[in-house]
Amino acid sequence: MANPLVISVLRELLSAEQRSIAPRLMESTVFVSQLSVHEFEALRRSAKSTLANERQLTELIVSLGGSPGPRAADVMTADLHFLEVHFVVPKLLADREALIRKCAAGASKLAREPRALPAVVAILERNRVEFAELERVLGARAT
Repeated sequence: MANPLVISVLRELLSAEQRSIAPRLMESTVFVSQLSVHEFEALRRSAKSTLANERQLTELIVSLGGSPGPRAADVMTADLHFLEVHFVVPKLLADREALIRKCAAGASKLAREPRALPAVVAILERNRVEFAELERVLGARAT
């Protein structure tokens, strides 16, 4: 069994991914105009990435002998319904940026855990890629 501190850090990261608004956006009713199609596709990819991160963290926690704990979705996302997609992208950027900070902190806490560190670093990199893509899409919209 892994160190309880390792499991705790991984659960914290899983909880942060579960509270991400990207998957909530795909469950909500956002308005997609013809001008927002590229943004919506970026949001869809971001949601898929978040779900992959959740799956990877859950599998890692279980493989280390822990349990993932209860799901921690953010119930304060009701304001996402019926918005034009381009209004939601900045909120998603801020959310993804917070995930990046949390993953970076988690990676530093797991620096001496060879079974957990590679997965957390991979998730950190995916979050950075998603953030860069969302920034690019938002920048393209602004011009």
